[in-house]
Amino acid sequence: MPNDRTRNKSSAKSKPRSKKPNEISIFISYTREDSDLAASVHAELLQLFAFAQVKIFRDVGIPKGTNYQTTIDEQLDSADILLVLLTDRLKPSFSYTGDEIGFFRRSIRNRPKIYAEIDRVIIPVCLGAHNPDTLHYIQSVQIDPDKVFKIDNIDTAQNPAATLLHSISEIVLKVLNIPRSTTQDGRLSNSATRLYSLFCEYLQGRVSSETFPERKVILRMDKPPAILPDGINLSDSTIELVGDSFQVFGFPEEKNRQFTWADFNKKMPPDMEGTWGGGHQGAGDGRAAQQRGKLPRCIHRQGQ
Repeated sequence: MPNDRTRNKSSAKSKPRSKKPNEISIFISYTREDSDLAASVHAELLQLFAFAQVKIFRDVGIPKGTNYQTTIDEQLDSADILLVLLTDRLKPSFSYTGDEIGFFRRSIRNRPKIYAEIDRVIIPVCLGAHNPDTLHYIQSVQIDPDKVFKIDNIDTAQNPAATLLHSISEIVLKVLNIPRSTTQDGRLSNSATRLYSLFCEYLQGRVSSETFPERKVILRMDKPPAILPDGINLSDSTIELVGDSFQVFGFPEEKNRQFTWADFNKKMPPDMEGTWGGGHQGAGDGRAAQQRGKLPRCIHRQGQ
């Protein structure tokens, strides 16, 4: 995916259709980290709707030399269904789904219907994630990792994959005027089973985003410290505690976060002396080193 996804907000040009369409267009929106999941969903939809004129677009295989952004915009503008894959996977890259959702919403203002009274729709599929604020007004297909493994019979309405495929199938059959049949119901059931298994595999192997409080200890010295037989001489150094570092050393957080080495040692709780001063060598050795303004060598090795 390119870095530049900027576009003119008025570039949605879709107009109401004057005649019934002969195909349904689905646009799959996802982030780079979920590309494997998107590819699997794409393949499953192609297999399910092999009997109908259903076009599914995913931003792969765009010919070289083609204006990438123009192609994306045109596909979004002509899409009848925007399928948004939202997961809790850690995403270092920029998320393009919000950009594509915004463009599609503007396009809906110009062409709200697929045909007659059948609406163009956004279907968020949330795997371990929450529906974003931009889609708070839309009913999403929620796949809760705490519940998805507890479904005993995946052929029931409990299966979120079946809910998703049924929603899309209803639109396809209605717009293309295809009568429902037991054969199609069987295809949908089989597809829902495979997609359900895919979701389970994803949830088992996902990497989630988790926020940890910042904790940093900064040691400042005007010159390199002397390395003595019983440790490193830090008596002339200053120490700064950043974030939640106070909790690490066991004394209350205060406005002042910078201390001389002597003041820092005075604040150290008795039960932390051995841990900070001597590691497994014992609190006694650590306490003696602290009183002389020195750290035993074991602490120096731990910091490397």
